[in-house]
Amino acid sequence: MWKEKVFIERKNVKNLNIRIRDGKILVSAPLNISEEYIMKALETKEDWIKEKLLKKREEKIIDLLNREVINNGDVIPFLGNEYTIEIIEKSNGGVIIQKDKIIINCYKSKNAIELLKKFYREKMNSIFVDIFEKMQENTGLYANKLTIKFMKTRWGSCNKNKKYINLNGELISKRYKAIEYVILHELCHLIHANHSRDFYNLVEKFMPDYKDEEIYLNGK
Repeated sequence: MWKEKVFIERKNVKNLNIRIRDGKILVSAPLNISEEYIMKALETKEDWIKEKLLKKREEKIIDLLNREVINNGDVIPFLGNEYTIEIIEKSNGGVIIQKDKIIINCYKSKNAIELLKKFYREKMNSIFVDIFEKMQENTGLYANKLTIKFMKTRWGSCNKNKKYINLNGELISKRYKAIEYVILHELCHLIHANHSRDFYNLVEKFMPDYKDEEIYLNGK
């Protein structure tokens, strides 16, 4: 829960000042307001807070897949939310999501990271492919090939001539609709290779609120 990351400092100031730093929510608050008032004020900014917390981690899925160990209490992103790792040592290995936790059942804690890597890779393949197939059917735009790889500067790319589409594996940390938007964006490049008005008219035809996802992904 993000509320566990809140640290309040009382100061001689007139207004609340909220900063996100090193995974913590730092609040400078006037001397005369209650903690209850502060928390209610933070709740009105919950979406912004979650986005900023996740933005600190958005480039770390690739790092996660290269890790040699995962620990209890580590916080990782998945589909637009953040989850705390809980490792339970028992015979039947597996990974489940339960509320705000990703629970890893394993024989030994040292095996937890391999199970988590498998979980992420399977989810990337199943979720991305499911959305890809759905968006193709919805739009009538079909590609010949979908590839998932990690890219430094793009959420996706399209080779119009070969009809190949690439998706950035980091998208698994983003909300479902944002993944839909990236796939739609690349499918529309099968018709328009540029970012012309015609291109965005085509995107808008299938997703009228696509700009919300652009803002979410790019942090504008």
